Amino acid sequence: MVNNRIARINDGMKSLRNTRAAYMIEGARRSRYNARHWFRYLRKYADEEKTVLSEDEIATIIDSGELTMYQIITLKRAMQPGTITNKRAAGLNKRTTTPMVKEILRRHGCA
Repeated sequence: MVNNRIARINDGMKSLRNTRAAYMIEGARRSRYNARHWFRYLRKYADEEKTVLSEDEIATIIDSGELTMYQIITLKRAMQPGTITNKRAAGLNKRTTTPMVKEILRRHGCA
């Protein structure tokens, strides 16, 4: 019974990995030659403290042949905690503070 439960958990983890890889491959297709759009996909799995995607998932995404060279490099760097690319992608998940928005509006003459 325990072995069956473990097998089901392992199968679920494999399908989760395939889903994440498929999501990123589709994202690479949709955001081809558009860095801003690509970073929206990267931010889903970018975390400043840990690597969210496994090495196998990253290899699957890269080996798919759907990514441009820019997407391959930013994917690798975004999944390495502490890099500037990782901080940028993970930072997209953070809320902007009100003073920052007010300053931007002021600079552009909107406030």
